[in-house]
Amino acid sequence: MVKITSPFLFAAALAREDSEAMMQLIQVPAETSADGAMLALPAENEAHGAMLAQVSAQTSAHQLEAQFEKLAADAIRTGETPSLGPAALTAVNSALETLEEEIKTEQIANTDTMALANKAVAQCNSNLQTAMTKKDGVNAYQQASKDKMGEHLDCRKDEDSVRITEKTDCNNQDDYARQAHTSRPQCTCTEDLKSAATMKECLEQAEQWGQKFNDELEAKIKACDKAVDDAATKAADCDTVQHTFETDFCEYGVVLSTTCGMKEDCYELEMKNRATVIAGLKTKVTSEHIMWKSVKKVRCYINMLDAGKVSQNEYDNCKNLEIDTTHLDITYPAADAEETCDLVASKPGEATWATHELSGYAHVPSNAKWLQSGFVGLEPETSCSTTKPVAEPTAQPKPAEPTAQPRPAKPTAQPKPAEPTAQPTAQPTVQPTKPVAKPVAKPVAEPGPVIG
Repeated sequence: MVKITSPFLFAAALAREDSEAMMQLIQVPAETSADGAMLALPAENEAHGAMLAQVSAQTSAHQLEAQFEKLAADAIRTGETPSLGPAALTAVNSALETLEEEIKTEQIANTDTMALANKAVAQCNSNLQTAMTKKDGVNAYQQASKDKMGEHLDCRKDEDSVRITEKTDCNNQDDYARQAHTSRPQCTCTEDLKSAATMKECLEQAEQWGQKFNDELEAKIKACDKAVDDAATKAADCDTVQHTFETDFCEYGVVLSTTCGMKEDCYELEMKNRATVIAGLKTKVTSEHIMWKSVKKVRCYINMLDAGKVSQNEYDNCKNLEIDTTHLDITYPAADAEETCDLVASKPGEATWATHELSGYAHVPSNAKWLQSGFVGLEPETSCSTTKPVAEPTAQPKPAEPTAQPRPAKPTAQPKPAEPTAQPTAQPTVQPTKPVAKPVAKPVAEPGPVIG
């Protein structure tokens, strides 16, 4: 009988130590300098170190399997069955049990690692929703813009009303002036003086004409003047509201664009991290399958040698043992799809802005209701490039990297998006113009008859 000696104890201990290193994935064989000093492993090489530890554990399991296979083959060749001493048998079984338990535990850890990678991707979508719905988020900017748009529309409706009053009152003034002009006395200062009596009669006619039309015409002139002033005041108020609306819309566009950009950067980064995790997990699971098979074959050889039933048939059974490893497999669920984040169709100062956002105003020819009065006018839009930029939205916290192994290569920190500045855009080719403040000039008083 050949007694198993220290090389097998060493192999068993080596397998156990390396399996622990493999499970921790960061305790890799330390490098040494020329003078024997230990060299630290750079942080960026941790993933590579984890791979080395995995390979080391797999190699040790293979070595242990190969040594017991050779021991069994030698026993068949020589006819001498080795004696498994209690210390050796205990050491090897302890190593195998440790490795089996840790491999089974790693299957759970692998599943958790995959779930964490998908969770990090989903967090990008969650961050987007938070940025949209929080108290001072994108939706709040959008609502402020909508509120100001409604205020602007109401103001322009009021302006349209006072412009109609302006047109009515000033038309009444002009119509009455024309009526007075038509009703003026037929005698004029251009006629030759025929007699004092004729002149007196002409003056009486002029006095009656003045008494009839003067007071009423003065009232209509005042009404027209007031309507002109009221319309001009309302127009100025609406111009201010329009500018505020456009500024609010620009701010909303900037915040929305920045938030969407942050989501896109986050999603792209975490999908790359996820791909790295999947590649590492597939390699790791494959290695664990190999180690599991080695453990089961070593157990087969140990049972054969310990029972003293060494035969070619038993040897072949162990060497060709079919071992199920499907319980170590994991699934790789698909990541959540990237949520859409639609930007504004156009901004103030761009050619399509009026069509998209001012469809209720006189910009649109098909809107006959607004064009009937002919008075409503909008100021040229204030381009977003001339508005004051808003503060950049606070970046959402980056989801924590998965703690379970294997750890992907440490990603480069996500770049903070530069504070967006809206690009200058061309002004519309034809700018809407304000109407003439007062459509009809005040009439000039007709000269009265005088003695020639």
